[in-house]
Amino acid sequence: PQCRSRTPLPAEMPAEETLPHLGLAPKLFDSRWFQLVGLGVATIVGNGVRMNGMKILAQYNPETGAAFENAEDELRKPLLLASLYYLGMLLVLPFGGWPQEWPSHLTWKVVWLVCLGAVGGITGLTALTHLPVTIYVMIRAAGVVIFIALGSAYITGRSSLNLKMGLALAAVLVGVCVAALLQLVDDTKVYGISLEMAFWMGLALFSCVPHAGEFVVTEDILQDKDTAVDVLHVSALTGVMGITVTGVLMLIAQLLPGSDHGALENSIHTFSQIFSSWVRILLVVVVSIAYMVDIVAAFYITKHSTTASA
Repeated sequence: PQCRSRTPLPAEMPAEETLPHLGLAPKLFDSRWFQLVGLGVATIVGNGVRMNGMKILAQYNPETGAAFENAEDELRKPLLLASLYYLGMLLVLPFGGWPQEWPSHLTWKVVWLVCLGAVGGITGLTALTHLPVTIYVMIRAAGVVIFIALGSAYITGRSSLNLKMGLALAAVLVGVCVAALLQLVDDTKVYGISLEMAFWMGLALFSCVPHAGEFVVTEDILQDKDTAVDVLHVSALTGVMGITVTGVLMLIAQLLPGSDHGALENSIHTFSQIFSSWVRILLVVVVSIAYMVDIVAAFYITKHSTTASA
């Protein structure tokens, strides 16, 4: 008689081999290691170029051809500078195209992503226009790393915060604080220390919280277990939403009374300042491209590793 194969009971079925959702850690000098190192270098270079570029853009004086603190005709426009962040995201459209389908359960997460990015960008860039770049970078380096690690560990649960990770973060924090203190001692000889500077330093630290939240939400979107989300599509969609939000805020700021030629932020005067100098136009282009490089590289690291790594 023929033997019939019976269907194995659930308890007898072999367990499926699954890899950790974050993937295997790269081995030294293998292809994935080189990819992550390359993306890390791109992030560092893009971040450095766009921070210094924005500072120069805010302080550049076309008449003198130089950028100084409290120079005439400064371009201290937080909403404009924040909009360059989303403009950089939009620059990926020729490379990745527009997403034909988008999972509905991720839509509100993208909305949160845009809102957190707008708050972090506006507050952080406002502080940047009033602080030396060196001090601003030190504060952001410590704050963003710490808050991202805490958010990734305790909000999304995608990263572990064990003793080794805690000691590593503590070392980063101590090192950055020492470097910032030494830099602050040097800078106070030039700029002086005041309650006003302390306020802008506090605002820079506060901006780290929504910015870190933005990266944590990005990690949750890019590492969604139910949907394979493309990095360039996330960037394009976030860029469109972000440009829309900052455009509306610029319109509102144009109508509200303030110290910027009669408005809270006079957008008409902003664009006249930009297009009056080819250097400013070049800086806008350079900062936008640097944003694109920084964001895309950080997104790829976040998708294939962790947001704390990015």
